Amino acid sequence: VADIEAEKKVAPEPPAAPDEPDDLTKVEGIGPKYSQTLIAAGIPTFAILAETSEEQLVKIIREAGMRKPPSVGSWADQAKLAAAGKWDELAKLQEKLTAGRK
Repeated sequence: VADIEAEKKVAPEPPAAPDEPDDLTKVEGIGPKYSQTLIAAGIPTFAILAETSEEQLVKIIREAGMRKPPSVGSWADQAKLAAAGKWDELAKLQEKLTAGRK
């Protein structure tokens, strides 16, 4: 009985990475090349993108030999809405943006 109880206390496995990455191009300012760069850097989902700092995103982009897009500052806010499935709110936010910028 003690062995069974000990087995129940084992930490659950972390969620598996998604089979298919999210379509990061739904975030205004992220085109196919930026999307591929982010996915290759371990940012395949809106949820992960939402939690990644602007500084880290700029570092990833520059290390890939790309220029910093002016819209990078709005990516986390957009990704939070996308991760939560709040597509109407995302569309409203994107209407307020100019080329992805606040």
